This record gives sequence, structure tokens and C-alpha cells, in this order.
Amino acid sequence: MTQLEELRRDLAIWRARPTEKNLSWMILGSVQAGRADLAIGRVLERFLGELVKSRIDADSIDPAMREELTRSLAWYVEGGFVPDRFRVGRIGREEGAEARARVRLFRGEGSAEGEVYLSESGGTWYITDVQVGLEMLGEAPESSGGRFLPPEPGSRPTP
Repeated sequence: MTQLEELRRDLAIWRARPTEKNLSWMILGSVQAGRADLAIGRVLERFLGELVKSRIDADSIDPAMREELTRSLAWYVEGGFVPDRFRVGRIGREEGAEARARVRLFRGEGSAEGEVYLSESGGTWYITDVQVGLEMLGEAPESSGGRFLPPEPGSRPTP
């Protein structure tokens, strides 16, 4: 099997997996994702999939950050601030072996968005930080109760 055929197979399996697990997510961006993007996607899928189950996948977290990040996330999990579904957006590659992915987590009517940061070490991608307002998962979005009217062209917001 050529490298391109293997990449296509991996991409097809990766795209099918969320449907099989009934998770709501998608990857936006290049259809021709490289191996690193696939590996990053797998780490995010595994980590966020476990978070949906109120568990922290410590193996997905960088060993240097594992204790600190696990302790921080445990506070939210124990408080019930866990998503029931998630969506992964565009994966941005940084210089060197670093990346970040936009994520949106959902729970009932509440949602939280932010970024998950990753780095590669020894050929394996790990999560190094999660910058998402998990406390927002317990709140329904505020509604003004009125009709939304977009601002007039050229108008400025008032403080």
C-alpha cells in the first residue's frame, strides 16, 4: 500500500469514527490533511470523547503537564461541567511541533468554545493546554427576549 493510499484509508476511518460513536463534531479545513493532522485529530477525538464520558484521558496529555492539567480539569468534571457533545474546528499548525485546534463543547443549551493546544514529542502528539470556559456548559445562553436587529452600517457600539 502506498503512502497516499494509507493516508486516504486513515482519513476515511477517521471521518467515519465519530458517526459510529454518535459524537457530533467535524474537522474544518483542508481535505488533504497530512499525517500530523490525522494524528492530532485522533488525540482530540480520544481526549474529548473521554471528557464527554466524564473522564480525563491522562494518556493524551503531555507528561510534563499531565498532573497540573489533570488536576485542573478534574475540578470541572467533578462539578458536572462536562460536555455531552463536541465539535473540533480548524487545526492550526504552529512553528515546530506545535498545534492548536478550535473546539466548541455543548451541554444541553449551554456551550463553551476555546482552543486546545498540542505538541509533538517522540513522534506522538500530546495535549499541553485546554483553554475552554467549561463553566459555561452549565448555563443556557442569555436571551434578550426581543428580536435581534443587526447594527446599521457605519454605526459604532456604545459602551
